[in-house]
Amino acid sequence: MTALQQQLFDLQDLKYRDFHAKLLPGIDKETIIGIRTPILRKFAKDFAAQEESAQFLHELPHHYYEENNLHMMLVANIKDFENCLKETERFLPYIDNWATCDLPAPKCFAKNKEVLLEHIKEWIHSTHTYTIRYGMEMLMRFYLDEDFRPEYLKLVTDTTSDEYYVNMMIAWYLATALAKQWDATIPYIEKRILSAWVHHKTIQKAVENGKDVVSVSKVQDPPVLMRQMDENGELTPLLTEGSTVRRQDMKPWYRVNGSVYVNKVERLTKTTSLNDNPAGYEIPRERSLDIDEPEDFELASYYLGKRILVLEM
Repeated sequence: MTALQQQLFDLQDLKYRDFHAKLLPGIDKETIIGIRTPILRKFAKDFAAQEESAQFLHELPHHYYEENNLHMMLVANIKDFENCLKETERFLPYIDNWATCDLPAPKCFAKNKEVLLEHIKEWIHSTHTYTIRYGMEMLMRFYLDEDFRPEYLKLVTDTTSDEYYVNMMIAWYLATALAKQWDATIPYIEKRILSAWVHHKTIQKAVENGKDVVSVSKVQDPPVLMRQMDENGELTPLLTEGSTVRRQDMKPWYRVNGSVYVNKVERLTKTTSLNDNPAGYEIPRERSLDIDEPEDFELASYYLGKRILVLEM
């Protein structure tokens, strides 16, 4: 036993080992020491300052599960992007379980997305289960917001595998994409492009992880311009913030339009207000019209006629 391994065994929690081993099928229980993640993370922070840590990164393969996790934690804290990427790619072939694979990504990746993307594409096209999973996970963590492109969805869904942890990652990615990039992602569900297993698992994870949803539409008149007027003609603003900003520069506001509500049954109570669902799904104003007066019907007819004209063209 090495000096490092002895230090790790000093942090052992046998009850935690027995519990955690059940979450890692295929991993020999004798290679699991049993160290809670916060404790190992603190150890990694201290160990990173020691000269032995650099040597440890080159001593592959490791014997214990926690040594692999320690390795990932050390790599994640490397600040130089090129060095971090090199060490990541050196270690990827040695990852043998989902828990090590899913540890937090290196912080420096977020500042080098253009270069990182090319490596992600290579990882996803790998033949190694956890290299594929890691690539998809990095794509999910860094490229589902402002850097999202619809072709990234295809990069994931074009991957075919019999490996459970690859297919689970595909479902996880798509469930997250549904929450962040609904319009681009929902066709993959509606058109049943995915395998039956991934299709159902994606829906399951989206429901499990998702918030209750209500449809909304942008309002033309921001609430900051709205006032209540009493019998003496005195105005009271609806909001306390000032209205000196140009209307064009004001942040958008939305109203609940009552078209769509999505709620988990177990979260419904007698006092639940569907209008208070925390997540919004935007529907354009022209597709969200309340027809209460004759002019509302005329406006709806106009939008419908305009849409038919576009379709015919």
